[in-house]
Order: sequence, then C-alpha cells, then structure tokens
Amino acid sequence: MRNVVAHSPKQIFFFDWTKLVSLILIGGYLFYCMTHTDRWHIIDGANTVFHEAGHLILRFMGIFVGVLGGTLFQLAVPITCFISAWWGLKRFEASIIAIWIGQNLVNISVYMDDAIGRNLQLLGGDYSIHDWYYLFTHTNLLEKSHQIATVVHGLGFLVAIAGVLYALYYAAFDEGSVIVE
Repeated sequence: MRNVVAHSPKQIFFFDWTKLVSLILIGGYLFYCMTHTDRWHIIDGANTVFHEAGHLILRFMGIFVGVLGGTLFQLAVPITCFISAWWGLKRFEASIIAIWIGQNLVNISVYMDDAIGRNLQLLGGDYSIHDWYYLFTHTNLLEKSHQIATVVHGLGFLVAIAGVLYALYYAAFDEGSVIVE
C-alpha cells in the first residue's frame, strides 16, 4: 500500500481554536499598540531593550552605524525570530511574529516622524541624540522625514495584516502533512 501525503483541516469549523484565540489576543494587542502610538505599551519595553542593545553593539562601527544600530536591532530581533520559526516549520508562530515586525515598523515610523519636532521623550533625556534627526540630517533627508515615516508606517500595517492572514490560514490548516494510508 502506498502512503499519500495530504493536508487536512483541523478540528470542527476548520480552525484550531487555541491558535485562533492566540491570534485574537496577541494580534489584537499588537494592533491596539499600532493604533495607539501615543501611549507606552508592554511590548515597547521589549522593543526598547533590543533598540538600545543595537546602539551598544554597533557603536564600535562609528557614530552613524551606532545610531542606526538601534533601529536595525529593533527589527533584526523579531526578523530573526520569524526566520527561526519559519525554518522550524512553525508557520503559525512565524505569522504572529510578522505582526510583531509590523508593530515595530509602525513604532519606528513614529520615531522617524518626530525627527523635525523632536517632541518624543527619549531615555537619556535632554542629553540624548534623537536617532532619526541625526540620521536624516546626515543623509540630507530631514525635509522628507514625514514622507519616509508615512511609507514605513504603511509598510508596518501591510506586514501586520499579512501576518494576520497567514495566521488565519495556519490556524485553519495543518502546518505539516499527515500520512493517509
């Protein structure tokens, strides 16, 4: 008898309800954070740790790369988690992480959009360098900071929406294959 590999729907109504509830809770929280950027959220604490670590780790490469390193690491950590989950065939988990990546992009866009006004309160207080003011000034893009921030903001929502759609798909269908005899 020959084994056939087939994909099959999970549980009744085609959804793994634990995944669906996880998507609603985690995805809902991250979308709430994305639409209420004027407030501090728990996830911002984790994102800030990664951001600040990026400054420390890349500062030896010069001031420009050191300043950019905050944003690079803020994105690199969730992207690395996404790649690890995807390669490990944890597609639902990777989809949830994609929502986190989208939330990070929206968070970064708020920082970018503040480059001219510099109204956000920074961790170092008055002695801090505003990353995006510095980066935009040194690349002659300060006058375009709002447009760039708008594109990054939109990209963040697109990535998050893609994450939700893939999470729904992977909540509905097996991530792997089952053997049918």
